[in-house]
Amino acid sequence: MHCILCDNLFTTQILSGRFYHCKVCDCIMKPKSNFLPKDKEKGRYDLHKNDANERGYRAFVFPVVERIKKEQSFDAKGLDFGSGRDSAVVAQLQEIGYDIKSYDPYYFTDIALLKKRYDYISCTEVIEHFYSPKKEFKKLKNMLQKGGALYIMTEIYSEDIDFENWYYKEDPTHVVFYTKKSFEWIKEHYGFKSLEINGRVIKLTL
Repeated sequence: MHCILCDNLFTTQILSGRFYHCKVCDCIMKPKSNFLPKDKEKGRYDLHKNDANERGYRAFVFPVVERIKKEQSFDAKGLDFGSGRDSAVVAQLQEIGYDIKSYDPYYFTDIALLKKRYDYISCTEVIEHFYSPKKEFKKLKNMLQKGGALYIMTEIYSEDIDFENWYYKEDPTHVVFYTKKSFEWIKEHYGFKSLEINGRVIKLTL
């Protein structure tokens, strides 16, 4: 199958064809035949009990919030892309006066937000859901001002993880997984100037 990130036909099967590994950008993906239909995908998201006031949820996304607080000013324009129904990133930043909006293809669907430019975009636990990461990363890059930052949170795959028993791949809405090499490919292909990886937090600067 063609890679859904770099579109190259250099993929090998993993776990009896349940996943494919791209030899060019190093991402691992499910075949498109295993993607959930949109209604079932939304049904899974509707089961999420994320509450922006819940202490554990706020703590989970705080590494991204903390980076934004340290690196972005109050008057910088921000977007939480793939925010879900109730974003703890947006809540924590808005509480202290940051100008950040929510966009989500199911819950906050104002497409006018996608036609604006931002100083920073947060994307927490989102990119592993991209059915077309090639298209989505292009969209994210085009929404950033020159010098803008894309803050990502995701679980990064590495060879020391036992993929067969990796919990992260078992979520049916998780369809693509990235390695450090994948993010280096994204940086070069989409023209980002810098890449920083700190645990689960990735920052790409345009």
